[in-house]
Amino acid sequence: MNRMHVVLMSAILAFAGPAGAQSLEDWDADGSGAVSQQEWTTGLDILGLFSDWDADGSGIVDEGEFAGGLFGRFDQDGDGALTASEWDDGIDAWYGEEAVDLDFDAWNSDDDDMLSADEFTDSFRVSDLYERFAAEANITDPASGIGEDAFAPALFDWFDADDDQEIAPGESAWFG
Repeated sequence: MNRMHVVLMSAILAFAGPAGAQSLEDWDADGSGAVSQQEWTTGLDILGLFSDWDADGSGIVDEGEFAGGLFGRFDQDGDGALTASEWDDGIDAWYGEEAVDLDFDAWNSDDDDMLSADEFTDSFRVSDLYERFAAEANITDPASGIGEDAFAPALFDWFDADDDQEIAPGESAWFG
């Protein structure tokens, strides 16, 4: 591992909380002002994100596991439940405030003002959010899930809004 990756690993691990409080500068190992696909993949590998999201260890992140991964990213305080604010911030950050018109109350089936992981996953599965991600992230067979080799590039494609092969400041919800 070269010095650049050691510095990147240290920065990422220092900021690897539940909500992913990393900054773009933490991942920008070469100091270019943007994150390349290589820097992105290295960052995700260091975080162990694929392993975390692949809950059953099958080597594939399916729709339910993807929902679980998003739930973890959205749960800013790590308490295992989403407030309306956490849910709204997460949905808006990942899908765009104007692009997705969803109602927290419709997802909150027990009307307790909190979304459990099960409520989130159940509602996510009946929404088109996974299919939307898969289409925009160039996943050819979303029903089969996302394998480890495709995982980092798919997330990179999702967050590279202008398709210029780098994630620049303000382009990615990942970096808050």
